[in-house]
Amino acid sequence: MNKNIKKYYNRLEYNKKEWNNSNIFIKRLNKYICNFYSGIWDFNKSTILNKIIEILSSGSLLLISSTQTVLCDKIGLINNINCIIVNIYNKKELINKINYILSLDNREKINEIRENGQKYCIKYFSLEKKYNKFINILSNL
Repeated sequence: MNKNIKKYYNRLEYNKKEWNNSNIFIKRLNKYICNFYSGIWDFNKSTILNKIIEILSSGSLLLISSTQTVLCDKIGLINNINCIIVNIYNKKELINKINYILSLDNREKINEIRENGQKYCIKYFSLEKKYNKFINILSNL
């Protein structure tokens, strides 16, 4: 990868303190302009949605692999509206997307997508929404 781009990214590692306090982890995610989700950790189906929701709820931009478009469609994510989808197997496209995200000229659009993603997450994946859906299912049994 281009050395100029490498200086702008960082791999987040979990620690036990963050696992025990999600607010710390969410604040940490939010300090980055975007976080990438690739779907590589397919061993636990719930992890997929959890990681996407963590990124969106933090207010960080969700940069997601084009290999996950079916998942995006299922949960209602829309490219360039509440996330950015990128073909990770096309190096030129990947570098162009990263440059686009990092450019100050595009900061307003990127912040709009970040905000849309966070609002979408709150609207459809909040604890209250999921609790009410669960109660509704039980009520209809």
